[in-house]
Amino acid sequence: MNLYFRLILSLWYSTRMPKISLTGFAQLWFRVYRFDCDLNGHLTNSKYLAFMDLGRVSFIQQSGLLKAFYQRRWFPVLQSVDLTFIKEIRPYSKILLTTELLGCDEKYIYLQQKFLVNNQLCCVGRIRGVFVGPKGKVAMNDLLAVLPNQIPASPPSLESWKNYLVDKKNETTC
Repeated sequence: MNLYFRLILSLWYSTRMPKISLTGFAQLWFRVYRFDCDLNGHLTNSKYLAFMDLGRVSFIQQSGLLKAFYQRRWFPVLQSVDLTFIKEIRPYSKILLTTELLGCDEKYIYLQQKFLVNNQLCCVGRIRGVFVGPKGKVAMNDLLAVLPNQIPASPPSLESWKNYLVDKKNETTC
C-alpha cells in the first residue's frame, strides 16, 4: 500500500461513519488526481488495487473489527484478486468504493469491491484472502470466533469463481 496519507484520511473518515454489520457494506470516497492517472489519461490499474487496500481497511474499521485484529496482530493477506474494468475513470472524478463480505469457507474469506462514479459502475473486484498472525495463517475457526455471527450466505456466482481459481491453480502449463 503506497497511499499513506490517504490511509490516514480513510481511517479517520471510517471512524466517523456508522458501524456496519458484516452483511452490510462499507463506503469510502476518493477523488482521482492527475498523479493517479496513466498516459492514457485515466485511473491507472495499480491505483485500483491500492484503493481496494484502503477500502478493505475501512471495511474492517467500520465493522468494528480493527481493534480485535490489531490486538491479535492479525493482518489480511490477499491470495487472489479478480478485476473487471467496465468504464474508465477520468481525472478529478469522485469515486465511491464499496466493500462487502461475500462469505467464507474453511480456508478463505471473500470480498467484493465496486468502483462507482456518478452511480455508474466502473469496476468490480473480487478478492480471496486469509489473515496471518504471529504464528502464521489464522485458522478459520479462530477467525470466526472473533467475527460477529453475521456471515452472509455466499452468492451462487462465488462458487463458479472458486472453481475457476482451482482450475487456474491446477494448470501445469507455464
